[in-house]
Amino acid sequence: MLFFDADLARKLPDALALLGLPVTKHDDHFPAGTRDEVWLRAIGERGWVAVTRDQRLWRNASAVQALVDHRVGCIILAGAGSRPRWYAVRILARHWEKIEELMRGEQGPFLCRLRLRQSPEFKRLAAG
Repeated sequence: MLFFDADLARKLPDALALLGLPVTKHDDHFPAGTRDEVWLRAIGERGWVAVTRDQRLWRNASAVQALVDHRVGCIILAGAGSRPRWYAVRILARHWEKIEELMRGEQGPFLCRLRLRQSPEFKRLAAG
């Protein structure tokens, strides 16, 4: 299951769900303003993969540690932050096979950065 964080969690996951894709969103499970610690723990326990457009995660030590602590895999839609939703849809469509591979075969913690015109960047995270 792909869990879209509060930053992305509105119309995009709803549209993907209409296509029958395994997605859910922050607002369907948690109230607005829920601390990251709370929802990360919950999705880690369920084995869901987080989706965000927050590229700072790639280098943010405390955010990476939270992913490690809760064994969460996270996909970053790089470059989608300041662009229209359609850009995020294009990234997802281009890399959908990789996303399915991550949902089926990878257990968290990991980070995978997806860009529209580049190959995925994968980083296995380990307790440090």
